[in-house]
Amino acid sequence: MKFEVFPLAHTQSRAATPAPGARNLCAVFRLDGAADAPRLAPAVQRVAQHC
Repeated sequence: MKFEVFPLAHTQSRAATPAPGARNLCAVFRLDGAADAPRLAPAVQRVAQHC
């Protein structure tokens, strides 16, 4: 898996409110092979609840 980091866009950095001890990090992953939809959907929902 290739890992790349990109800086925030100007608008994103203006909208980001600094919080002590907390960072807002985003990640995008490309999945290879067949997806296990019954397990993937709830996992994505759990991640979205924490955003």
